[in-house]
Amino acid sequence: MRTFAGSVALVLLTAACADLPTATTPTPPSGPGAEGFQARLSCTATIATGRVACTSEQTEGSESRPSLIIGGQDVYVRLEATGASYTPADSIFQIDVTVQNLMTQTFGASDDSTDTGLTVFFYAGPTTTAGQGSVSVDNEDGTSVFLVGATEYFTYDGLLFTGEMTEGKPWRFKTDPEVASFHFQVFVQGQLPHEQSLLRFRPSYLGEVYVNGLWGAASNEIFAVGSSGGLLRLTGGSWITDPALNEEELWDVWGSSATDVFAVGDFGTIVHWNGTAWTEMDSGLGCGCQTLWGVWGSAPDDVWAVGDEGLILHYDGVEWVTHDTVPATWLTAVWGSGPNDVFAVGTDGAIFHYDGTGWTAMNSGLAEEDGHIVLSVWGTSSTNVYAGFTGGVLHYDGTEWSPLEGARECPTFDVWASAPDDVFVANICGIDHYDGASWAHMDPGEGGIATDIIGFGPHNILANTDYYVFRGIR
Repeated sequence: MRTFAGSVALVLLTAACADLPTATTPTPPSGPGAEGFQARLSCTATIATGRVACTSEQTEGSESRPSLIIGGQDVYVRLEATGASYTPADSIFQIDVTVQNLMTQTFGASDDSTDTGLTVFFYAGPTTTAGQGSVSVDNEDGTSVFLVGATEYFTYDGLLFTGEMTEGKPWRFKTDPEVASFHFQVFVQGQLPHEQSLLRFRPSYLGEVYVNGLWGAASNEIFAVGSSGGLLRLTGGSWITDPALNEEELWDVWGSSATDVFAVGDFGTIVHWNGTAWTEMDSGLGCGCQTLWGVWGSAPDDVWAVGDEGLILHYDGVEWVTHDTVPATWLTAVWGSGPNDVFAVGTDGAIFHYDGTGWTAMNSGLAEEDGHIVLSVWGTSSTNVYAGFTGGVLHYDGTEWSPLEGARECPTFDVWASAPDDVFVANICGIDHYDGASWAHMDPGEGGIATDIIGFGPHNILANTDYYVFRGIR
């Protein structure tokens, strides 16, 4: 997922007697430098009823193309026609067309604030589909060369934030008297400030479990845990709710495979999935007074769990034992690049590192008196590690921790990255994406706060908000 600021975004639609949007002076894509986005739709208009219907003609995107094609109607944009009328005296069929932005980022702008406009240009048609005679566009804003030969276009003001719609613009078609219906294909073209951050989110799970933690063996094998001991599995395309083993809140989940999964939670709770059933494990804590907030491992016999009072547990494939305690009120999360490179984070800006021998405190750069809590940790290697905290995101380059430039200064509950230029963070504001140079904000929808995020490549992520799990794909 690479961002090209100012790249051209295109949406292709097929229409017959349809509503179509307006634009401003077009900027036709030309040559290899015109990276962008396209989505194809089909619309049919019937003159007698004044009805215009658009459907998607899905096309696959390709990073090797000069312009990325990803469709379609009601996915990334919506073209809507209203006020259809036909004037027999001059054989003019007219509709008022609007363009609505359904994406999770600004459309028709170069930098989230500079309006660069939208252009809707005809790719094919209009062509008569019922009756006889010809049809032509009657009031286009101009003609120019786009993907094919010279064709008509309409222009609209851009700078549409998520969900916003342009003002309606009249489209007129000159039709011979015996034309009953016609169709055409159009592209909606506009700039996306953060093309590589373009994801669409769709609910994957909505149920009775308030989801706290996610982990996946693969994009179609997901485990989720949450309220009242809730245990969820996505398998075979469907979510399965397994019987809870107890009523204790589960906070985090990790596995070495789809048949070896650990979840941790309140009162020292640890449960294990072996591919067939969940069972409770003995944490070795006796009274079970301490909550376990995070779990991660490098192998089935090398699993770490962290929790209250700086507690660090280790599982060697046979039993859980207290490995160490470190000076932190809570340890909230744990992650490592391997068995001898593990990070644990927690209250008062605490970050600790395990080198295969023992745990040592690291300088997070966060002053203890500021009271920041480091809420999550994730990385792609020992020299590229991210930590979300109550004031933004930290980055570790193998030498020191420092704030990640441009990240929102708000509580960040989780971080996931596929590479240094493809970082997703779940924070109190929603989901943000960092491409190595700039940030783009995304809202998965349905309200709530995203507290966990996992991924399976730059174009396939999952995040939770309250009772939802959303999948974001490109």
